[in-house]
Order: sequence, then structure tokens, then C-alpha cells
Amino acid sequence: MAQRKTRQPPALYEKRGHGTVTLTDRVTKVRTEYWLGPWDEPATREAYHRVIAEWEARGRCLPDRPTPSGRREPSRPARLTVAALLDAYSTWARETYTASEVSTIAQVDRIVRRMFGTTPAEEFGPNKLRLVREAMVSGDPHATPPRMAWSRKHVNGQVHRLCSFFKWAASHEMLPITVYQQLKSVPSLKRGRCDA
Repeated sequence: MAQRKTRQPPALYEKRGHGTVTLTDRVTKVRTEYWLGPWDEPATREAYHRVIAEWEARGRCLPDRPTPSGRREPSRPARLTVAALLDAYSTWARETYTASEVSTIAQVDRIVRRMFGTTPAEEFGPNKLRLVREAMVSGDPHATPPRMAWSRKHVNGQVHRLCSFFKWAASHEMLPITVYQQLKSVPSLKRGRCDA
């Protein structure tokens, strides 16, 4: 049987000091340029990965235009980001779990950090969880190192671990428990990877 050819996602380009990506809608063939933020900022690369993940999840149909992220009003205190939550949880996990479990946690940590690291942790809801889960199911042959698609059982285990990050944060009064409760509303993948 012939090996299925993996299509490389569109590249992130610099244009007038900003990161941009041009996507083509699979159905309408309309090409749209997305401006993602200042070129050398981590939030721009994260916005790129989010837009690509949403585009892939929609069957390569154009997602809504992303809004600028990573900015907060000067009068409001800084909110806990997903990356900061992951850092705190990883430190705790290294002192609590075996090296094997810490290594397994690091797998999901890399995907979430890459896609949503600068996102406020309170804004990580069920739809973002579904995008992360889709990235786990799809794999990433262009990552360093390349990541194969995960089995349904492994994806469900990793989603459970990811929800545990937020449960742990709630138990340490870093986040409201409602964030964790919303994430737990996402059903596990069933055979055939179909879900609501």
C-alpha cells in the first residue's frame, strides 16, 4: 500500500515586522493572509500554531481571523498564563511522580505550550482542549523531533493528564474550579475517534 503523503502546513513569514501566514480555503479556494503579531514574539508563533490547528480541524477551511493576544490592560494584574501553570505543575510533578510519568507529562506539555503558552489559563476552555486533542490525533511530522499520531487510548490518557493540570491549579487556588469542570465536560474519544 502506498504511503500517504503528508502535506506541509503553510510557512510563517515575516512581513513589515509582523508574522503572517496565508491560508487557502479547501472549498472556496479563497486565499487569506493572517497577521499574527510582532515577528520575534512567542505569542506570534503560538498564534500561528493555533490558526493552523483550527484550519486543519475545519478540514482546511478558513478559520475566523485571530484577535491580537498577549495584551492586557495596564490597570489589571497579570493573569496566570498556561505556560506559567505548566511550569508550576512540572516542578511539582518532578517531586511527586516517577521519571517515566514526568516524561509522559512532558509530551502533552510540549503541545499545549506550543499552541497556547501565552493564553491566560482561565481562558483555556473546551474548544481549546479539542484543538489540542486534534493535534495529538494528527501528529506532527514537521516538529523537532517529529511526533507520530497517537492512539485513541494514549490521546484519552493525555487529555486526562492535561485536565489534571487544571485540577491541581484549582486545588492550589491558582484558578477557579470552574475551568477544570468545563474541561471535564469534553467526552473521551470513542472508537473511530468520533465525539460530540
